Amino acid sequence: MDNTIDKKAYNEVAFKKLLVDFLKTRPQGATQNEMVVATGLSKDWVELAVRALLNDYPAHLETNEQQDLVYIFDFTPRAGNMTLRKWFGLFFSALRKGFMVFFKGWTLLMYCTYVLLNLLVLFVFFIFINILAAILDKETIHMPGWLIRSIDNVIMALSGIFSFPRGKNASRGYLHLMFTYIFGETRRPVNDLEIEKRLLRFIGLNQGKIIVAEIVKLTGWSVRKAQEEAAQLLANYHGDAEVTEEGVIVYVFPDLEEDPQVAKFLQQPNRQAHVDKKVAEKIEKYRARNNEAQPNEGVPTATNDQEEVNEVRPIWQNLLPTRFMNDNDPEINKMIIVGNSFNWAMSLVTPFLLMFMISYVTQLIDEDDPFEFGSGFFYIFAIIPFVYSFLFWFIPLLRRPGVILANRRIDAINEEYRLLGVIFNKIGEPLYRKYELQQLKTAIVPQGKSLRNRDLGKLFDEKMIELEAESHSDEHGQYYTLDELKLGLDVGEKIRQSKAQL
Repeated sequence: MDNTIDKKAYNEVAFKKLLVDFLKTRPQGATQNEMVVATGLSKDWVELAVRALLNDYPAHLETNEQQDLVYIFDFTPRAGNMTLRKWFGLFFSALRKGFMVFFKGWTLLMYCTYVLLNLLVLFVFFIFINILAAILDKETIHMPGWLIRSIDNVIMALSGIFSFPRGKNASRGYLHLMFTYIFGETRRPVNDLEIEKRLLRFIGLNQGKIIVAEIVKLTGWSVRKAQEEAAQLLANYHGDAEVTEEGVIVYVFPDLEEDPQVAKFLQQPNRQAHVDKKVAEKIEKYRARNNEAQPNEGVPTATNDQEEVNEVRPIWQNLLPTRFMNDNDPEINKMIIVGNSFNWAMSLVTPFLLMFMISYVTQLIDEDDPFEFGSGFFYIFAIIPFVYSFLFWFIPLLRRPGVILANRRIDAINEEYRLLGVIFNKIGEPLYRKYELQQLKTAIVPQGKSLRNRDLGKLFDEKMIELEAESHSDEHGQYYTLDELKLGLDVGEKIRQSKAQL
């Protein structure tokens, strides 16, 4: 029998299995010291294995009576590997996206082609009429300047039909103007790490520390989700957790505080804190068209220069932006509508202009053999351009209800964020349900808009549950308190004030 203590090498897979087997018997969680005793692993191995487990399973941290950190993992089975049904779903989704790209490009190409064709037919018709007038000694007709300019513009648009707009002036191209009018505003690529970037910026600007209450304030998450994401931050960014005398867990990231290059970077202006000037101007125009007297709280207004701030704003000052039908100004849209009306009308006129010119020429050549116009002639020069002009008008009309519905959903989400702002502004006070509801309605809904969340009382109660508020009642009725969140915010402020005084 070997009665010596083995010096084991770190085996992440085996050590994680030991911890998972133990933690499944402890749904209330366990401290790292308990894990050491239960598994026989060293303190260092337990710390490394726990950090690896945070990447594999949802978890959050709490404190026990001795103010020790308790790790609580959720080992509920998650969705398995890709099934045949999921593969088919991904395949058809990719097929649909490919078809939509082809459909958009083909529709715009055919539309522009027929616009050019109609303009050229009109151009040739004027030349033809003037030649006839000269032959018959009649007064000639001057070529309209708008016709020459229109042909030139359409040729420029067609020249870029296969090139994607690039650069800051790309939105001024003819092709992009028409494309966004038909298929909607340009969507910015979704940044999956945007929330992480905001949280890390806050941590870097605040001595490398963050508290769950501050995460809730910045993201609008529930307390439980904020706890789980804080644990994920520990695993991803080599953080640590400390417990203050008040029992508040502080998540510490020394690398973000001590690195001088990070500190220098964070002192640079944060241009992502506000939407750009063009979008802000669109928001102001949108409000003006809809007679919104009070701007949405937290949505920046257009200024001469891009506002530069370093502060990471709370979620109620970082609202979701309104969606628009397209990227264009109203004047541009009017010009496009006029152009489509011209194309629509010319789809009825062009065949007859061509018939007149072709018949006249063939009659001069051979009076006994007139040119016959079949159904294909009208199909190519009348029906097809008419259909594409109809699509040019119908697709934006079809998109409008979707944009309206999307904005209603955005308004509903922003109402929740504003509600959170009202709650945090009164976080140290008792929140009486019946007294707050009517005031909340005017506080979270901008003037000129209607409440999207019809049951405000239900929304208020749900938000209190998410924030883990305590419910009480007295002679004035039911009220909520948020002592834990208030304590967390106070501790965070205390930590930073004490650091600033050093």
